Amino acid sequence: MKRRRRPKKLPLIECIRLTKQMLTAIEAIHRAGVIHRDLKPGNVLLSTKADPLAPEKSVGLGDVRIADFGLCLHPDLRLTRERGWLGTEAYMSPEQRRSTAKVDHKTDIYAVGVIFHRMYTGALPKARRALPDDAPDGLADWLASMVANDPDDRPETAAEAELDLIAALKA
Repeated sequence: MKRRRRPKKLPLIECIRLTKQMLTAIEAIHRAGVIHRDLKPGNVLLSTKADPLAPEKSVGLGDVRIADFGLCLHPDLRLTRERGWLGTEAYMSPEQRRSTAKVDHKTDIYAVGVIFHRMYTGALPKARRALPDDAPDGLADWLASMVANDPDDRPETAAEAELDLIAALKA
């Protein structure tokens, strides 16, 4: 079977749907006391929706599944090192690049912001690519808060980030 190429950009409605699901999943992960530390598109899996008339074909994108907890941090476990780089550089928060010992749940929030930007524009935020002209007015501010260099300027929780996204779309 021929593998379909992933699109470089997704429609805004799909970016929002997937981001809300990522934030819901990350909120549950954080409530369990776990910090993923390696969120990137390759670790955000999508289930497929089968066409009931042709089960071998998929119809659109399914639901988000967060995968690969190999670099996760849990207060009761010491499975990964705490010095040096851990994760994928393009999606790492500034504090994670400096020291994994200082990383908290906001590093995952940062990564979700980078993933959103990449889904929506086709580029990483480092590329300084502005959001499309038809982006809702509040979306740029929401995204800036998600990928803020200072963790104190990011939403406090993934649930708060999701509420902020909904509010940004209404602005």
